[in-house]
Amino acid sequence: MKLRIIKRDSIDAVSTVVSAILAISIVIVAAVSTIFWGIPYINDLRSQEGLENAKMQFNLILDNIKDIVTGVGDNKNELSIAIGEGSLSINKNNFDRTILMYSYSNTFDFSVAGFRNKNYQCVLKINGTPIINEVDVCLINDEGEIGEKINSTYSYPNIFLEPPNFFEDKMVIFLNNSGNKLGKIWLFDSDSLIFKAQSNIGSHKLSLEKGGIVYIKNSNSKVEKLFNVYLKDNSFILHILQTLSSESFSVSGGGGFNKKISIESRGSSLQEISNKVYNLRLQLHGDNAQTWLNYLDNKYVDKFVLEDNEGLFDTLFLSESYSGVDLTFLNSIVDINKV
Repeated sequence: MKLRIIKRDSIDAVSTVVSAILAISIVIVAAVSTIFWGIPYINDLRSQEGLENAKMQFNLILDNIKDIVTGVGDNKNELSIAIGEGSLSINKNNFDRTILMYSYSNTFDFSVAGFRNKNYQCVLKINGTPIINEVDVCLINDEGEIGEKINSTYSYPNIFLEPPNFFEDKMVIFLNNSGNKLGKIWLFDSDSLIFKAQSNIGSHKLSLEKGGIVYIKNSNSKVEKLFNVYLKDNSFILHILQTLSSESFSVSGGGGFNKKISIESRGSSLQEISNKVYNLRLQLHGDNAQTWLNYLDNKYVDKFVLEDNEGLFDTLFLSESYSGVDLTFLNSIVDINKV
């Protein structure tokens, strides 16, 4: 048998070819990894950065609103909002309603149902004898003064309202018995400032409403910043902040956008100042109502009871108010419009 002698040059040539193939393979793997993992990761980082920027600017808007209504700065301000991919909008067809109700006697306990979806009729639910024989419905002006009565019809348990065309998104309902006040129902409608974005990590949404901020990722939502509600000892302090716009608007951009908005205070007013009230309930409606209700129910677990209202848990009962609480209730209105 003859031994085959392999020349050194042949070995070197094979090594060179193998090295080239390995190098090309490494480059291909690296390129594929970059395409399938690196680019999405970079996009995710960019999306997260854009979201954090949007959150920061929403907090800035809310801080400006609070400064304006508390008189820290001027009663009007303009802000430039620079946000990456996504959209910023106010849709006046969106529904955001807050209802506060309470009585002036611990023997009179009531709630309402039906004030959902911008309805103006409700069913009065009285625990006990329906002793109401008078219902007055009034508009509230920007100074917080109780103004013009509007047409209404009361036939227990139904209250039908006929708001005029110039209804300013707030009204109060007086529940009386032969001139004696038994309870009040306050109704406030607001517009929400909304940011939306879509990324590789899902859909994102921020909603500035009720004087706070809600963040929604895909189908999960949480309160980013709570509106002004304080519970201490035997006192309940509530600041209902209405944000209103003269018209719907929407701006968007794939590469980002810069938009100016104006914020202007219409005024603030104290509606109740440390008055003893009973059987206080807070009812919230709108796209994010359940998020707010669950948050408050969990935050003040020993204070609020989430009640079943015709199959919907949309009402918080302040348990301490059964024996009476000192209520301080402030309402502020702020206009938000595009410039």
